[in-house]
Amino acid sequence: ILLPDEISERRDRGLAYGDGLFETIAVRGGRAVLLSRHLARLAEGLRRLAVDLDLVTLETELRAFFCELGEGVAKLIITRGDGLRGYAPPQPAQPRRILLGNPLPSYPAANAEQGVCLYPCVTRLAEQPLLAGLKHLNRLEQVLARAEWQDPECAEGLMRDSSGRVIEGVYSNLFLVVDGGLVSAQLSRCGVAGVMRAEILQQAQLLGLSVELRD
Repeated sequence: ILLPDEISERRDRGLAYGDGLFETIAVRGGRAVLLSRHLARLAEGLRRLAVDLDLVTLETELRAFFCELGEGVAKLIITRGDGLRGYAPPQPAQPRRILLGNPLPSYPAANAEQGVCLYPCVTRLAEQPLLAGLKHLNRLEQVLARAEWQDPECAEGLMRDSSGRVIEGVYSNLFLVVDGGLVSAQLSRCGVAGVMRAEILQQAQLLGLSVELRD
């Protein structure tokens, strides 16, 4: 684990280019929530970015960190590691792992009981199928979108892609309930395939609910 000052002294491609991935993992009682889904998404991201990382060793490190954290949110950041100036990835790369721990967030009970107000964001999501679904380090679209509103009555922002299709929230996935079934955006062009989204889709199918992924 590197402290921020130590990272800034290095030529880390995560800082220079956003060349990496991250996972934000809820931890309760020293155990991660939906860990297998986090690891599966991470493995897919590493495959697409062509980053070679020992996931068995990483999982061992994560479980030890979760036990130490106890209750909170663990943020795992993986970058391609150090590189020389320029976009070309280093060969071979030496990926860097960064683990951070924070307290669990607190949300008003009314959010779940009464729903939330969504702010209609002007910022659009760029369409890039090669990165669609991944939780990569390039989050400037979300930063710009979240800066659009300060009204505390809006708990989340609604985001569309460059063609105007509704995709997701700034930091959450979106479902519509239509005729008793679930409809969610097809994330083949952009958006983040959330682990809770995957869990909800699976549980809905097990309950016999209709599930449709579409524009």
